[in-house]
Amino acid sequence: MKTFQIFLWSLIGLSTQVRAQEFNVFENGLIYSPPAVAELRELIAEKDAAFRKCDLNKTFRSRSQTTGYFIPIENARLEHFRLPAETLSLQAFLDSLGQEPPKQEHFVLTENVEYRGKNHTRIYRSLKETSFYLGNRDFQKQRGQRWIGVPGGVLYLDAPFVAAELPERYARYLMYSECMVDTTATVLLEDARRSNGFERNMAWEGLERYINRKFGKRAPKFPEEGSDQAYNTYNANLSKWQQERELYVADTCSRTSAFKVQLQKALDEARLSGNSNGNLEMYVARYISLLQALELKRRRRVVGMCSQDNSPRVHAMQIAQLAAESRQWDIFLRSHLDIMNDRMDRMSDGSYAYDARLTYLKELEALQIDVPELMYGISLRTENPSRNHYFGTIWRVGRALSESSIAPEIKRELLEIVADDSLDYFNRLLMYYLYANMIYYADPGKDKKEYEAAEGQGLKLLPEYMQAWKRS
Repeated sequence: MKTFQIFLWSLIGLSTQVRAQEFNVFENGLIYSPPAVAELRELIAEKDAAFRKCDLNKTFRSRSQTTGYFIPIENARLEHFRLPAETLSLQAFLDSLGQEPPKQEHFVLTENVEYRGKNHTRIYRSLKETSFYLGNRDFQKQRGQRWIGVPGGVLYLDAPFVAAELPERYARYLMYSECMVDTTATVLLEDARRSNGFERNMAWEGLERYINRKFGKRAPKFPEEGSDQAYNTYNANLSKWQQERELYVADTCSRTSAFKVQLQKALDEARLSGNSNGNLEMYVARYISLLQALELKRRRRVVGMCSQDNSPRVHAMQIAQLAAESRQWDIFLRSHLDIMNDRMDRMSDGSYAYDARLTYLKELEALQIDVPELMYGISLRTENPSRNHYFGTIWRVGRALSESSIAPEIKRELLEIVADDSLDYFNRLLMYYLYANMIYYADPGKDKKEYEAAEGQGLKLLPEYMQAWKRS
């Protein structure tokens, strides 16, 4: 019963937080209760032990990549433009156009994507400049050629595209992330419906009326106009009223048969119609079943009204809480990583809230996960990931690593990876960005020259053409 009370108060607190702290913390200093942490540690220890005993059973390949130059051609159209002969040199082609040599070599990368409803190959001529989209058939026809026609001009490649096998060290990072972040799981169910939290559930509304009638105290009235002090007073009074009301429900109201019958009706209606809400789910978790509450939440895809609406993050947090309490590891970790990566239907991590919203890396460290291996595994990119592999957002992961208790060791290891010639250039570049974001967020107020010096330590480990591109 104590665990349920802790969980209840954690959910109540989500709607009454001041900006200084996004989510409530428990006596262990974490956003997950001590019982949940203990349960999750056991699951992690089992998974980690199984992983350490297994052999590397999959070959991961890098993203298809090479280097080359983009030559713009005025009015060039793919269906009419005739590509240069394969034997024609870059200089000869430039001479025929009367163009100067390109200022710098480009890193060229391909990616299969859906674009305007069709399958395309996306070609990046660097991560900083415009990318091109080619139909897959058009790309495959040209794939082995030195010259490739793209919208607005041609690419001259130094060598054919290559997807190299990743060294075992990095393959194991990817495997570790796939071992920990179940690739067969999803946070939301397939039939999840978009929800703004205002969908009507008649049985729930009946339960609310019953509770308010029994409680007998009206909620404080919102001030139509007033000073900041008036609004602060209102918020304080509302928080007090909510806490008194929920204590009354827990100690008195929930013991009545009328409450139990009406809550079950609200749960049944939510299952049939999909019309649920956070308060109903809180009561289902508290008085009926954690797993049934979790199912209701996973059937709702919460979309915020604007970037300042944190309801998608609150919803993800509540899913993670419920999954942690009910030992649903696969759902818990994906949901926690979604919070870390701000992976919501509407981005809710606006810059105005950076100080209030941490990435909650310390929760993963407290669970005794190998955090560096997990973070590297979701940051590296591969041509052949498992379906539903979890890919992190580089700047968010870098920011998370800045909060690590072993940040100095991670920075040294990242520099080693950036300098590793056995790893493909694209992944080395990503690890450089991971390092750069890590040192930036470790001290955002750092003197610009100090930060640039630390960033330059990683930059000089990359190929010269990438350094030139970064400086331009």
